Amino acid sequence: FTFTIAADGTVTGDNTVTDVKAAVSVGNFVWNDTDKDGIQDVGEAGIPGVVLKLTGPSGAAVTDINGIAVGSVTTNASGAYSFTNLPTLAAGQSYTVTIDAAASATALAGYVATIANAGSDRAVDSSTGTSVSATTLTTNGASDMTLDFGYYKTTVTLTKADATTAAGVAGAEITIYNAANTVVSTTTTDANGKTTIQGLPAGTYTFKETVAPNGYVINTTTFTFTIAADGKVTGDNTVTDAKTIVTLTKADATTAAGVAGAEITIYNATNAVVSTTTTDATGKTTIQG
Repeated sequence: FTFTIAADGTVTGDNTVTDVKAAVSVGNFVWNDTDKDGIQDVGEAGIPGVVLKLTGPSGAAVTDINGIAVGSVTTNASGAYSFTNLPTLAAGQSYTVTIDAAASATALAGYVATIANAGSDRAVDSSTGTSVSATTLTTNGASDMTLDFGYYKTTVTLTKADATTAAGVAGAEITIYNAANTVVSTTTTDANGKTTIQGLPAGTYTFKETVAPNGYVINTTTFTFTIAADGKVTGDNTVTDAKTIVTLTKADATTAAGVAGAEITIYNATNAVVSTTTTDATGKTTIQG
């Protein structure tokens, strides 16, 4: 800087020295690891509303470069977060970011932490619960934007099967209840007899068939499964039903003996033909389903 003192004593020029406070930052991403591989893949979305806390070396509270206590931050709509204006650290020291589980309970309901430290690229892997920064945040502008947390939704697959053949049966309505007996999902089995529900929080659930497929007798049994904190599902996962059975008889009017060879046609409520069958040697015919 330069200043000048004139002959009359007037001072002109520079008279102030300003310093930039050295600052560093950490952050980055909380995401839905849909393929459960612990690696951030293209197209995997962030999870908004997750609350994170910051501590300094030895777990100490952090005050930013302006003397303001550093509070929690929340992931934005894209799942991103950052802590900025942090003081530089001595070589070998680090900041620690921790998921605030209680404050994030709503945002992470139905999610389970994915595999930690998968692969060799710190920028796209995941930590579980807590992540520690690099130890190089020693100079102004340094940052560590690799403190990421991946989660995936819990998955429960239920099956509707034929009681005789064990083949999957489509079209069964399955209703799931939580521990308070509140309905949390109503779903229908697909062509393979299966239905998959994602995002149920850890806990114990019951389920039952509430509408049977055409041609089957409804199974009124209540079944139970449990989702553990790590997402593992144990308990019941299959409803089996027997087909409806109707046996009709053709009998001699005088002797009441069964008569073979009678063709019998069955109609539904709209008078459409649903079956045409012939009595056997005992005079009986059985229709299933």
